Amino acid sequence: MKVIVRVDATALMRGHPVDGEVVEIAGGGPVPVSAVRELLPEALVAVVVTKGVDVASVAHAGRRLTAQQLTAIEWRTPVCTVVGCPCTVSLEDDHRHPWSEGGATRIGNLDRLCHHHHDLKTNHGFRLEPGTGRRRLLPPNHPDHPEHR
Repeated sequence: MKVIVRVDATALMRGHPVDGEVVEIAGGGPVPVSAVRELLPEALVAVVVTKGVDVASVAHAGRRLTAQQLTAIEWRTPVCTVVGCPCTVSLEDDHRHPWSEGGATRIGNLDRLCHHHHDLKTNHGFRLEPGTGRRRLLPPNHPDHPEHR
């Protein structure tokens, strides 16, 4: 199991957060800096330091995510993007603007979907409503379907 920790660089260096700084485990909430430091030697810990490399801006020509992008999207989206879906395992990365149509492999163009919802979107004409974050997956005949606008 991979544990993703988000920590502000200044809090990590200081040893504790001050007002407005974040030290948290993705999907688990705030933790003390000491807990983060105890996890660091472990092989399956990924740390997102908010003043480190800006992985949200990393893009490349390939279809697959870089390791930095994968860690960032796992932290940002620990559950299927579809509202009401509780799935948190084996999530699949989906390009909002399809890679086959020139969509870049970058964090801002990606959603995470469970296998079932990814199949509906890829093979059956369903579309996520516009926007970011958790949102509805609309069937082809739904009046709010993006292709009906």
